[in-house]
Amino acid sequence: MAKKIRFPLMMKDGTAVRTLEELREHFDLESVLGYFADGKLKTWLADRYYDEKAQKIAELTADMPDLNAKLCEILGVDYSAESDDIDFEYLQKRQKKLNALRMFTDDQMILEKVDAVAFDQDELYDILDEAPAKIYLYGEKFSIPYAKRGITYIGINTPIVSLEKSKYEYEDNGIDLINVKIDDSNQNAPYIYAERLYIKGDYKNALPLIKKEAENGNPRAMSLLALMYFNGLGCEHSKEKGKKWLNEAKDLNAPLSVIYSRYYRSYFNTPFLVHEQILDLMKSIQEQNYRKSLEKIRKLADSGDTIAQFEYVFANCQLSLDDKATQFLFESANKGFAPSIRWLANHRNYLTIFPQHSYFFSDDPVADWELEALVKFNRYYQEGKIEDIKRMLFG
Repeated sequence: MAKKIRFPLMMKDGTAVRTLEELREHFDLESVLGYFADGKLKTWLADRYYDEKAQKIAELTADMPDLNAKLCEILGVDYSAESDDIDFEYLQKRQKKLNALRMFTDDQMILEKVDAVAFDQDELYDILDEAPAKIYLYGEKFSIPYAKRGITYIGINTPIVSLEKSKYEYEDNGIDLINVKIDDSNQNAPYIYAERLYIKGDYKNALPLIKKEAENGNPRAMSLLALMYFNGLGCEHSKEKGKKWLNEAKDLNAPLSVIYSRYYRSYFNTPFLVHEQILDLMKSIQEQNYRKSLEKIRKLADSGDTIAQFEYVFANCQLSLDDKATQFLFESANKGFAPSIRWLANHRNYLTIFPQHSYFFSDDPVADWELEALVKFNRYYQEGKIEDIKRMLFG
């Protein structure tokens, strides 16, 4: 005969109670009412052979005016009239959400934040009305409003989220997205499509879309358009146009523009410096704005932003790449981002050698031998062969 599994009741203080004595010691009426609402309190008592108490619980109904008092009396705990303010309908809904969450996770921190967990779009709007700092998402798909600033959204089951603007613009508006999958099929956000073309190296088709977004005031598009003009990506080389768009983006505190401006200001104002010296100069400028921008780029990179992943590497390349930068480098290369592929394929010792800028951002096709090298890197990376990676990079 199979052994019966007896579930505990979870109290607010995090205690999993298994006996009536433990229930009385850690009792909180809100949690117990929730278990009464879904029938689990009766089952919990019956499983422990408190048959008389289980029967009395079964005879209670939610519309009884003295429900709370009777419940406390049956369980042998003190009753306080102040507890009558508890909204039973709310508790029923809350307990249902808790039960669903427990089927997916046993993370106590998430369970304690059940009131900040949205199961659907309507619940998300209700939670937003309370102006929280964090919202947890547990459902299939959510639409994230751009107008509600300063909120962190954390996916529990990696839900799909649709955005009104680019992920970068949300980040710049103080909105963080963690453990979610962004729906990039939304074609009424053309900049998302433009970046996809840029990442694939289709600069010619990406240029008019990025330019249009830049002219409409998108600071990230301004930064990328400056980069395209500086390097002739899908357009003519133009230092003047590059500086114009870079300055406009910087005026709007676009993180990429701050990183780019450190490099290009040094490059064009001190042409006799070699690239290593330029980057030394860039790294030595520890202005608060630069540090903030780099942190924003890191957050974007953490969320899977391909361009930000490479730019984080770009900004840190003069020193040894840490584990995070190396992770970003491989991830962006795996997505087919040509600068990352060339970095891995061409530079055996990227701790000290920075490639010529014009080559790095060349729009020439990636050579077969470069792709072969990337395949080998990827295989070592996926298999966790760190020593093989080091030998390949550093000889």
